[in-house]
Amino acid sequence: THGLAEYIAQEEMDRKTGYWWSLDGKFIAFTEVDYSEIPLFRIMHQGKSSVGPEAQEDHAYPFAGASNVKVRLGVVSTTGGPVTWMDLLCGGPNYDDEYLARVNWMHANVLTAQVVNRSQTKLKILKFDIKTGKKDVVMVEELKPWINLHDCFTPLDKGVSRYSAGFIWASEKTGFRHLYLHDANGTCLGPITRGDWMVEQIAGINEAAGLVYFTGTLDGPLESHLYCAKLCPDENSTLQAPVRLTHGKGKHVVVLAHHMRKFVDIYDSLDSPPRVSLCNLIDGSLIMSIYEPPSTIPGLERLQLEPPEIVHIQANDGTRLYGALYKPDATRFGPPPYKTLISVYGGPGVQLVYDSWINTVDMRAQYLRSKGILVWKIIEEQLDVD
Repeated sequence: THGLAEYIAQEEMDRKTGYWWSLDGKFIAFTEVDYSEIPLFRIMHQGKSSVGPEAQEDHAYPFAGASNVKVRLGVVSTTGGPVTWMDLLCGGPNYDDEYLARVNWMHANVLTAQVVNRSQTKLKILKFDIKTGKKDVVMVEELKPWINLHDCFTPLDKGVSRYSAGFIWASEKTGFRHLYLHDANGTCLGPITRGDWMVEQIAGINEAAGLVYFTGTLDGPLESHLYCAKLCPDENSTLQAPVRLTHGKGKHVVVLAHHMRKFVDIYDSLDSPPRVSLCNLIDGSLIMSIYEPPSTIPGLERLQLEPPEIVHIQANDGTRLYGALYKPDATRFGPPPYKTLISVYGGPGVQLVYDSWINTVDMRAQYLRSKGILVWKIIEEQLDVD
C-alpha cells in the first residue's frame, strides 16, 4: 500500500496517516508498506448464517516475535514526477530501524522521521535531503523500560535568532515528560519546563514573542490545563514556572487562534458536563461563553448518576496512585461491604482516572453501582513516572 498507516502504526503507535504535505505544499512524503511476509489472520463474523467471504475477514496480522511489515519513505512533487526514496527501511534486517513512528516536515523542505527499535527503548530522529534521500542522525534517545511516543516535535522557523531552524522536543529522561529546545543539529540548548509533573501536548508557539503554549498537569495529575512558558531558556537565570491560562477545575482541551491572541477552551469536570468558552490568550480571561450545558439535561435525573469518589493510595515506592470509587446507594443496599468489581488498565500511556465528566458518565460503572456493586477503578501507570 502507499500513503496508508499499517496496523502497528495505527494501533500501537497512534500514527493514523501514511502521507505528509510539506509546509509549503510543494511535496508529499508517503510510506510504501510491504505486507508480503505477514501471514493472514481470519476473523469470523459470529452469528452469520452463511459461510465464505460474507462471513469472514482476512487481515495481515504481525504476530509477536515474527516479522513486521517493511516500510519505505518516499517523497514526490505535488505536480507529479519521479519518487525519491529516502535512505530508510523499517522492518528490515536492522532491528534499530524497526518502526517508523513519526514523520515531520521542517522549514526549507527538510524531512524528518522518528524511528524506533524493536524493543522500543531507542528512538532516532533522522533528517533527510529530499533531493538525494541521504539521511543524517539528528538525535538519539534511549530510555528504559520503553519510550513513550508523542506528538510534541515542533520545528522552529528562522525568526528566532540563534535558535533558527531548531526544534522543540519532549523527553521523559527526568521521569516526567518535559519540553527541551534543540538547535538544527540536534544539540539540546536547555529545558523549557521542568518539575514533578508532565507536559501533555504543545498547543501553539509564538516565536516572535518567544512563548510556547502547552497543556500539562502542573496543578495535579487529575486535571489538565493550558500553560505558557518562555521558549528560549535564559542561561543567566533560573527557569521560571509556567503561567496557567485556563480557569476552573477539570480537563481542558484548547484550540489557539492563528493570530495567537485568543483560544477556545473546552472543559469539563466530575461535577460539570462540557462547556465551551472563548478566552484571551494573554491572561486567560473570559471573552465570551460559546456553549453552556442546560441546567437540566433530559433523562439525566432518571439515570441518577453520581460522580465517583476520587481516592488515593500509596504504593510501596511512595508513588501516589489515584482511583475512582463508584459506591452503591446505602439507603437502598445497606452499609458495606459490597460485592466489588475492580477495573484495571495495565497498558502504558492511557489514564482513566481524572477529574472529568467522562468518569461520571461511565455507564457500565454506573449501572453496576445501581445494582449494588461497588466499582473500584485504578490504573498504576497514570502518573507517567514508570
